[in-house]
This record gives sequence, C-alpha cells and structure tokens, in this order.
Amino acid sequence: MIIDGNAPADLTGLNRRDIRDIERSMVKEREKIMMELPDDIDIEPLMQAIYKALVYCKKLNKEKYTPKKYRK
Repeated sequence: MIIDGNAPADLTGLNRRDIRDIERSMVKEREKIMMELPDDIDIEPLMQAIYKALVYCKKLNKEKYTPKKYRK
C-alpha cells in the first residue's frame, strides 16, 4: 500500500522515515493477511484500519519517547 497525501489519516508530525516504516509494515501485514484471507474484498477495509492504527501509534510513540529537550 502506498501512502499518499489523499489518505484519510493525518500525517502531520511524521517525517519521511516514519512514513517509509509504516509502508513497510503495511506490506508485511498485507502478506500475512493474504495467507489467511485470499479474498481481496475483505482485505481493503482491514488494511485501512491497520493503516490508521499504525499512523496513530507512530505519532503517539514519537510524542512519548522523544526527550523533552528535543520537543518543539
């Protein structure tokens, strides 16, 4: 899954490396799901939910684990 600017999740606060990590995670998750569910119709809503969850978790972890002296 390619992440673009038209995606419904808010990507503010994420840099290129974060987005690349999310893309890689999405590819791995899609491969795992394809083994379980061969039907493409069921996969897309699930992948959108996983995408939103990964973006949210990445933002939350960046906020939580960034030392105070480096926060903006």
